[in-house]
Amino acid sequence: MNKTILFILNSIEQQRCHKRIREFMDHGYTVKVYAFDRKTRGGKMPDMGYPIDVIGEFVNSVSYLGRIGIIRNGIQHVVKSNKGIDGIYYLFNLDIASIAYWMIDKPYIYEESDLMHTYISQAVLRGGLHWMDKRIIQKSLFTVMTSEGFVRYHFKNEPQPEKVCVIPNRLNPDITRYPIVPKQPLDIGHVKFGFVGDIRGKALVNFTRILTNRFPQHELHFFGGCDDCNLPHFEPFKECENVFFHGPFVNPRDLAHVYSKIDIVLSTYDTMYENVLYAEPNKIYEAIYFETPIIVSSGTFLAEKVNRMGIGFDVDAMDDEAVCKFVNRLDAALIQEKAKNEAAIDKRHTINENAAFFEKLKQVIS
Repeated sequence: MNKTILFILNSIEQQRCHKRIREFMDHGYTVKVYAFDRKTRGGKMPDMGYPIDVIGEFVNSVSYLGRIGIIRNGIQHVVKSNKGIDGIYYLFNLDIASIAYWMIDKPYIYEESDLMHTYISQAVLRGGLHWMDKRIIQKSLFTVMTSEGFVRYHFKNEPQPEKVCVIPNRLNPDITRYPIVPKQPLDIGHVKFGFVGDIRGKALVNFTRILTNRFPQHELHFFGGCDDCNLPHFEPFKECENVFFHGPFVNPRDLAHVYSKIDIVLSTYDTMYENVLYAEPNKIYEAIYFETPIIVSSGTFLAEKVNRMGIGFDVDAMDDEAVCKFVNRLDAALIQEKAKNEAAIDKRHTINENAAFFEKLKQVIS
């Protein structure tokens, strides 16, 4: 196998991207990794076990338009550095792919883990990027989508194209190296809710506000970091006696301990964004693996899936009455029923293993 896979990451911090890179390495591919640095780590470069060429820097607050020049210069460096190499580009997300599309000189695989253009308020720019997104998919060697919902968004009732592969953001296989830590027995009068990941969003703020004001007998535990944009919204909750901020954790090493401390995992995001309506975050796989019922936002693809599998609940976290009604109706039997349904699912289905995709790739490039 003599193809080199040339990865371009829009953020060096994205663990999901590094999981994919290691997967290619495990399947015998030579890789070269290029990434943009968002400067969220306090200056410390993560050790991923392979070299990473940083090709540009910008902070999260810089707009898409403000990033174009930086991304273009970075991709130009990659193209020049790989002249004559028999390779395939692997482009993560639309901000990279929409610029690389016009510059690269080799076939490419496109991975879409977010419908990034749906967050843009300017209709003309959003529409242009939507058109560009579809064109990138059409011209790709393969397009990887991390949610079945994204297939629904792009193709509606049409058949899924052969070149489109759904690879959900399942768990790092290394999770199996760490034993599951038993939970404390459920106390329905003292339920421990938990949020695991980057702390953000109006829906999460509202759910937290209601829980602290109306249900002081329950607890809400936050595991993860909070960036400067979101910190002012969550800072006041540090004064609440039933809210606990445990700080960042290491994934997958710490996940077993994190989930041992909570009864229900909270995964409500802001449904005013189309991306949230179709996304499939990895929290659903963590919830199943650790047999922890999950709460998701109503009216989303994720809610549809959670209800079909019987592994959690959906609620409109921006509706105070709906949240109160949901918390009030919780009982031990209901929570245990969801956990039992999760326990019945083979844990292998939650682990990132994509042999079928690599077999299809091998057939195309051999």
